[in-house]
Amino acid sequence: MHPGLKRYLKRFFIAIAVSLAIAVLAVHLLSQRRLRRDYEVSVSLPPPRAAPAAEGAQLARSRGCAGWHGQDFGGKGVLGVMPFARLVGTNLTHEPGKSSPAREHERFHRALHHGVDMQSRPLLMMPSAEFAHLSAHEIEALSAYLPGLAYVRGTPP
Repeated sequence: MHPGLKRYLKRFFIAIAVSLAIAVLAVHLLSQRRLRRDYEVSVSLPPPRAAPAAEGAQLARSRGCAGWHGQDFGGKGVLGVMPFARLVGTNLTHEPGKSSPAREHERFHRALHHGVDMQSRPLLMMPSAEFAHLSAHEIEALSAYLPGLAYVRGTPP
């Protein structure tokens, strides 16, 4: 191999490696910035009525919630390609006595309409843009159904 070509290839691969490292660092910094951002959301909702729980069951299945949160809604590992990403659908069930119906209703409203958790932190993989159009009645139905499910102990993988 010609010495000039060898030197050129070496510089080329170093440039590729440096560019890749810069890209990975940029993605990491941008995602950390988004993860640490808080969105002020003020929600005042009445507790959900128990009546629409059957409708909430149908909505939870038809909207694909089980695909991300597991068939029992206890959480599910969705993607695990380490070291790049590990996506886990959270546990939507709650331990009896640990939360009120009003708090769970607010939790689901924040996640579905605003894409944030109870501390106003963004839920990165929550497709809230797809669910922001849900009516107050539909969110109430989900809020009546999901907390009524049996608590799934343990954490998603």
